[in-house]
Amino acid sequence: MSIKPSAAVRRLSRKIAASESADIEERWKHGLAILADPNLMSDSGESLRHGALETLIAEAGVTSDGRSRLSEREIQRRIQCARTYCCPSQIRHAVADFPTWRALAEARFPRYDPDPGEEPADPRSPEELRRDLERQFSAVMSEELSLFPLDEYLPERVTVGQLEDYAAETQRMSAGFAAAAARRVAYVERLKTAVGGDVGRTWLEADQALQRIRRGGS
Repeated sequence: MSIKPSAAVRRLSRKIAASESADIEERWKHGLAILADPNLMSDSGESLRHGALETLIAEAGVTSDGRSRLSEREIQRRIQCARTYCCPSQIRHAVADFPTWRALAEARFPRYDPDPGEEPADPRSPEELRRDLERQFSAVMSEELSLFPLDEYLPERVTVGQLEDYAAETQRMSAGFAAAAARRVAYVERLKTAVGGDVGRTWLEADQALQRIRRGGS
């Protein structure tokens, strides 16, 4: 069975392959994307699925002389880096202490403590994140899933009370938008009347005509 990596894995793989000197953070993000991809990782999350290595190597492409741009050893290094550094602050410490990816790998990815309360990093773009979340929850939730922004309100974390607050706030905003829209429509109708229905007249001309009417002028 063929394996299709996630959009994040493919995007980062292409970015690194196209770079003359991909940095530590880019390889770290690629490792994170691999670990987060259920198509590549086993159900336990401990190892790659059968065929995943070959898929990743093929995805990276080959050099002009026909050599693979990505090796099995390099894939394992990126995965080890991502497992060791879950949070952005950890990779920042690593980048500060090691000038190159090779130096960091040869040091076997020493551990750093994350900042207090820091959330794990997610290598996906906002668009990729929203799309993946929609796919994840659409199979187990009702069609009302699209009523709330999943990048802000994860179904597995947000409470009904938080949804209630969001719904009330958006309702207030919508009412305000509707009122403003109604005022705009009424104003434009008054402008049209002021210029005798000549919609080719400028806004300034029409508004001045409207003001003359209000003043009782001609």
